[in-house]
Amino acid sequence: MELYQVNNSSILDTLDILKYKTGFKRLGAALIDCIAFVPFVIVQQFLFSYTGNSVVILSCIIFATFLPFVYSVYFHTKFGQTIGKRLVGVKVLDIEETKQITFYQAILRDSIYLIVVVVGLSYTLFLTTLTDKPNFVIDAYVDFANHPIYLWPILELVTMMTNYKRRSINDFLAKTVVVRL
Repeated sequence: MELYQVNNSSILDTLDILKYKTGFKRLGAALIDCIAFVPFVIVQQFLFSYTGNSVVILSCIIFATFLPFVYSVYFHTKFGQTIGKRLVGVKVLDIEETKQITFYQAILRDSIYLIVVVVGLSYTLFLTTLTDKPNFVIDAYVDFANHPIYLWPILELVTMMTNYKRRSINDFLAKTVVVRL
């Protein structure tokens, strides 16, 4: 009888460990979510190539910049997962793993992205008022905004690899955890 209890405990421990192994699933979810934005990128590129109006270009950039943030916050608050996370079978839960995350937690999860975007856009708007070549400033903004966004996944990966529940920096900020379904 004791042997059965040890094996049962071992199985439960293994299942508990597997529940947090979400790295590749999260990567797949991110790729799927990026694909969802391809139509917006195509429309934006079309508008950029056929207009020289800096107001239209800046409006498109602002819309395209905040859309992923709004998408992420909405889907995480409403369902605990984005479309990509749903398709790969992972969900974001409160750290206690008993309830869905709140609106505030969803915002905290994406707060670093939001800070980079707001600082970059503010600086870009400021520079745009000082020059008669707004396209040059807008190109500089795109370069600025992309660098932290590319570095962030590396920092997240390192953080995920160093803790039992595979929590990333944004999970620590928001007191959340991503689990397999």
